[in-house]
Amino acid sequence: MSVEEARAATASEQQATSEREPASVLTPAANGANRNSHEQGMARESRLRGAVIFYFPMFIATLSLVLSIYQGYLFHASIEIMQKNVARGEYIRTCREIIETYFLVKQKIGVLMPAADRGNVAGASRLSENNRLEAQVAVAKFGGLGTYLANFQDAGTRARYTDLTRTLTAIIEQSRTTPLPEIDKLFEPADKLFSAMNDDCVALARAMRM
Repeated sequence: MSVEEARAATASEQQATSEREPASVLTPAANGANRNSHEQGMARESRLRGAVIFYFPMFIATLSLVLSIYQGYLFHASIEIMQKNVARGEYIRTCREIIETYFLVKQKIGVLMPAADRGNVAGASRLSENNRLEAQVAVAKFGGLGTYLANFQDAGTRARYTDLTRTLTAIIEQSRTTPLPEIDKLFEPADKLFSAMNDDCVALARAMRM
């Protein structure tokens, strides 16, 4: 084999070897690009971590504040509901009591009214005086209950309640000279005022329930 043929064979082998082996060495430009990409990724991760560390406690604090405000609202709402229920219960109890007292007043005054079968009873004068005092006590109790109920009403309604108490007081004096069969006629003005009071009780009880 000649020298030229040996050189050509050697060059051919080197070319075949270079084609079989992949290029494993990156260029300097490629190495720089990879390094910059890695540094940018680390920078983004660092910024994200810093943002989480800074904003997460603020989020927790804000959430705690909102929950605290909401709990305070629920507490005050429950207190208000309890107060309304207590006030409504007391108002309804007073309405029931004043209704009972009104009919008690009518019964006490009815005893004072002249009747044919008790005109000449022994000790009638003393009995009549005791009944009159009992009627006055019943009217006074009615007036106190009416004053309590009037505190929930306007000025016009309070005036009506006062007129009702005064009307019952006047009826006590008129009962001495009014026959018992005329008791309904005697109580007619008071019954009208009392009917309006009863309507007020029903209306306000419904309003307080709402």
